Amino acid sequence: MFKSPVFKVTLLATAIVGAITTPFLSFASDYNPPNVVLILVDDMGFDLGTYGHPVNKTPVLDGLANTGQKWNSFYVASGVCSPSRGALLTGRHPVTTGMYGKNSFVSPENDPYGFPNTEISLAKGLQDLGYKTGIVGKWHLGDTEKAIPTKHGFDYWYGITMSNDAYKTYTLDLVQSEQARISGDKEALSERNRKVKDANHNPKEEYWDQPIYEGYAHTKLRVVQSPAIQRDLTKNFVTKSMEFITKNKNNAFFLYVPLTNPHVPLFPGQGFEGTTDGGPYGDSIAELDYSVGEIVKHLEKENLRDNTLIIFLSDNGPWLPYQDKAGNNGFFHSSKGSTYEGGVRVPAIFNWPGQIESKVVYDIGNAMDIYPTVINLAGGELSKDRDYHGFDITNTLLDGEKTSRDFNAYYFKGELKAYRKGSYKLHFDTVNFLNPQPYEKNNIRLFNINIDTKEQWDISDKYPEIVADLTKEAKAYDSKIHKAEPMFDRYIFEVIAREEAAAKANKIR
Repeated sequence: MFKSPVFKVTLLATAIVGAITTPFLSFASDYNPPNVVLILVDDMGFDLGTYGHPVNKTPVLDGLANTGQKWNSFYVASGVCSPSRGALLTGRHPVTTGMYGKNSFVSPENDPYGFPNTEISLAKGLQDLGYKTGIVGKWHLGDTEKAIPTKHGFDYWYGITMSNDAYKTYTLDLVQSEQARISGDKEALSERNRKVKDANHNPKEEYWDQPIYEGYAHTKLRVVQSPAIQRDLTKNFVTKSMEFITKNKNNAFFLYVPLTNPHVPLFPGQGFEGTTDGGPYGDSIAELDYSVGEIVKHLEKENLRDNTLIIFLSDNGPWLPYQDKAGNNGFFHSSKGSTYEGGVRVPAIFNWPGQIESKVVYDIGNAMDIYPTVINLAGGELSKDRDYHGFDITNTLLDGEKTSRDFNAYYFKGELKAYRKGSYKLHFDTVNFLNPQPYEKNNIRLFNINIDTKEQWDISDKYPEIVADLTKEAKAYDSKIHKAEPMFDRYIFEVIAREEAAAKANKIR
């Protein structure tokens, strides 16, 4: 049971399935809202000892899981980076916020749009409640001045705008590759893909030219290192995280730590390279675990641990085509970039000493649930001018109650591709874009994913009534989801249009 302060949450469902209205809160008069440290790792699979990995030693994260809640059926809103992060920070589907693409699956280099000004980030919501807010790490939701974190509720930022494999010096960037794809230049695409694969398997620092930025909301960003030294990224992120904690220890704070580990290219830091039996990937996991431990120890040193909620999860599944440079998808099928379980089902750990008791949670959860939950714990209310797609899981975390969420909707490229209700998952159009050819559209398949975790045995013919029920429920849910235009495509098509206009002008001359 929740010890102190005592409060209970009553949820009122709105017209849209999954949206949460403002909860009625009954706080003790001496309620002290928790600090929140949200650690998001990049492309990590089920690579922790506590999730059954046979080789990786992860004592810190295992300890957080064993003394807190470990969720076994936790999802992200997208199988790729930027849409997943946008949903985490808004509590809303990417298709609603526009933070997705039908051509460019992630926010491209030099993207001037990124995080929309119409959205209220979790940082902004907490900032309005008096929290100090910081992000240390990877943003990947816009790459120009108006799109950066300090324009969207973060008081402080130290980090990089994109994934650590962006700003390639050796081949086409994301915008150029999309231009080649759209124009049908298969030779250029093939050559790029070969170079990218070779570079990520045999990385050298000079292959990437991405700067590290630092700044506050009231100051201009400055470049503190260019290009970033990848081998030092995680160490530097931890150091800056600890500095933020110390600086804001007398105030409630929200610290978002989106680490680049263990996304390719892998550059294990000094003292970790060659220290495990798992190669560079295993070394990176060891460094990640140690780094989380440094943040935890620093919270303890500053006497903040007991009032700090730590949340740990991955942004999507592992990037399996990179084989030994990628993670483990556990019992699940496929990887990052898919709507199979291996693409969107991720490790998730919640730890708050004295408030969250040790438990393995088998209920369905989603990263969008973090937004309403944290706002609630901070004593705030959700904005009434928009729909939220996350569920408040406060009572699950603090009292061990069953969550209200019994479904998961799998969107990709703005379309509903699959729908889970309880044990059953219905595929409409399976996305698996980073791997072999996807199944054809409208190929309905049904799986009991509690039994068939690999999604191998289609039982749609055996249970037509379940197919009918899930189809009806999925269509009803999707019909109430507001659809926005794909923002990540916008910049690419603008570049193409400008170049076509310039070419036409030159031809006229």
